[in-house]
Amino acid sequence: MREDEEFLKFILPMSKKDTDNYQKYSKVRSKELYYYLSKFLHCYYDKSKVDYEVVSQWIRFDKDIKNILYRFYSTFEEYFKAGILNEVVLDEENNFVKREESNKRFPNNTVMDALNVNYRKIFKNKNIPNFFSNKNFFALNLPFNFSEIKKINNLRNKIMHLSFILLPIYDENLNRDNVEKRVIDYLAKTNDQICTLINNLPSPWNEYLKDELKTTLKYKDRKIGKLLTRNLDSKLILDIIK
Repeated sequence: MREDEEFLKFILPMSKKDTDNYQKYSKVRSKELYYYLSKFLHCYYDKSKVDYEVVSQWIRFDKDIKNILYRFYSTFEEYFKAGILNEVVLDEENNFVKREESNKRFPNNTVMDALNVNYRKIFKNKNIPNFFSNKNFFALNLPFNFSEIKKINNLRNKIMHLSFILLPIYDENLNRDNVEKRVIDYLAKTNDQICTLINNLPSPWNEYLKDELKTTLKYKDRKIGKLLTRNLDSKLILDIIK
């Protein structure tokens, strides 16, 4: 297939084991991912071709990070909804009212229904949409920072889609002169988004997330670590584990 030919242009001769691995996992990860990553590493390492095992390691590593972030993003989403449900009810005119000031008690079905309908819209605008525009709502002492929710949603989009968390592999403007700076900038942005998620998780889940990332980032001691440690300073992704 043409996709295989394009991928193999950047790959050293593969063993049968590597070929079987590629055929198996490219069905679920997409051949496009393998192509773009191998092309990126070819540019980054400044080599005509790269080892398939390095490509495979990067994919597994990035997938491990995304799996961790997905679980903790789900925790954040539950926490976000719980903060609202625990604090407010809607009165007869659909205004937010502090639960302690209302005669309404559990179940809070009206607010839950509104959340289920509007939750996705929260992240689709630069500003919090109408559902959260009521001035009484912002007077609540809710346990998260609305100004940072957009960053968390951008991270969520990377996690849920085929984006690569650690490397800007889909950047069509990469070349050997700018690739190192692009990697640093991309990692800095990812680091900022992950730290924002950590800062908006309740204790002890924020510490759980840091611990799991710390364990997974021990991959830096393997082949791929040469790239990571070469490009990371105190402001980038490893800083979250200190």
